[in-house]
Amino acid sequence: MSNLATRILDEIQQELKVDEQWLDRRSNSLTLVADKLEQTFSVSEPFNYMDNEAVSVESRIPIAGNVGRPGEQVCGLLSQFNYTNMGSAYVFDPEKKEVFSTLKIAVTEKDLGERCWQTRIFAMFQLIMAEHQAAFIADPISGEVATAASVRPQPDPMMNSFMQFITGRPRAENRFENPELFEKAEEYCKRIGGVSDESGPPELSLEFRFSDSSTSTASLVSNLEHPTFGPGLRTFLALPISYKTNAEASLQANILNLREVAGHENGDLLGAWCIDQRSENLSPVFSSCIPNSLFAESWMAKVVVQLGLRARNCERWWFPDTPFNKTTLEVVMGRKGQVHEGGDTPH
Repeated sequence: MSNLATRILDEIQQELKVDEQWLDRRSNSLTLVADKLEQTFSVSEPFNYMDNEAVSVESRIPIAGNVGRPGEQVCGLLSQFNYTNMGSAYVFDPEKKEVFSTLKIAVTEKDLGERCWQTRIFAMFQLIMAEHQAAFIADPISGEVATAASVRPQPDPMMNSFMQFITGRPRAENRFENPELFEKAEEYCKRIGGVSDESGPPELSLEFRFSDSSTSTASLVSNLEHPTFGPGLRTFLALPISYKTNAEASLQANILNLREVAGHENGDLLGAWCIDQRSENLSPVFSSCIPNSLFAESWMAKVVVQLGLRARNCERWWFPDTPFNKTTLEVVMGRKGQVHEGGDTPH
């Protein structure tokens, strides 16, 4: 295991402050028992991410096993939870008949401290939601709720204190709802080849090429509150693909989540593929949420880069080895109508 991986696990263990009685430290993983479920942090082998050497830190929590319902029913239920999830995804493994919760963050040597802190924060959101939702997921899919090897007599006190800290923050002000941050988001969108509608808060729409005739549409929304964690920044990436039934769309969303779990193309998996509940089209959408309590000015730029990277990789997944020549702007202009060259005059 690399020295970077060891330092990452050391940082996470120090941040979590869990009694060693409820920890199992291995060479490339760290498992903890918080209440009834187990949470495992594992570090991948190094890979290249945006011209830097990085490793991926995954936090995974088993939710249900021996799932008895058909895959389309399981994925349809998970899609509803994933739409409002906080930085993690519920994923169904049809081969193992298991449902698990997962999130991943790419860490480089340069940003180790910041990214480990973010891993710990989002992993805590993940754990709280998993502990509360596991039974509600397992029952309708005819699955057995996963249990830890040993169950604590009392939940980890940090989990309760974290929940009180997050929900106790003021809900009136949304620090993401800042015109200057939205302007920076537009700038980053253009830098990575996207097109912006140049609007401002509470919503900004971005487009990235999906083919020479279509685009993926991304949205940054600041006026959709999370039902538990209050105001923040909601982001969506909708693919220009519509399915005939909810079952087909839900299965496809789960396939995308499985692909994200297996690979490192997108760097981070802080959200989930699900079905867009804001649209009549049954389209896969990547949904994520950053609560106001985690506000940082750098988030907007990072989110836009992630959306653009994910859109580009989806294009590659759907059209492998297919060269496209048009830019996003050319696709958008061509779709919205004919563009006349200068010199044309009406008669």
